[in-house]
Amino acid sequence: MEMWSQELGAAQNGVEAPPPGASGDVLGDVARTESLLQHHNDSLNHMQNAVFNILQRGQEILHVLETSNPTAQLLQGSESRTQALLETLHKSRMDLDDVAELRRVSLELDVQIVHLQVEANQVCFVFDELPLSY
Repeated sequence: MEMWSQELGAAQNGVEAPPPGASGDVLGDVARTESLLQHHNDSLNHMQNAVFNILQRGQEILHVLETSNPTAQLLQGSESRTQALLETLHKSRMDLDDVAELRRVSLELDVQIVHLQVEANQVCFVFDELPLSY
């Protein structure tokens, strides 16, 4: 989760790709920004499924520890450590969800900007083609 969070943070700061329109190929930017948004959504879905599975397994382990013989020397303290680990993982997931949401909104805005650039270029083309009459 830490690596994914760092990747999201770097992408949020613009390290991943140049701003829309910077390359001069607006149609290419449309495909690129939509692709980045799709990749982000796919990665987020994969990460959320993985974290859900880990949390579910952790809950199962915690249940086993709670119902096991409390005098077992090997398991002493395991319940509280497992509970602390689950709480930390849950907090990290919530933080990561916040970062992912910011990135998603940013990517959606990039897609909108690129589409607006395409429309602006079309309008400029129409005006350039109009005959001048004075």
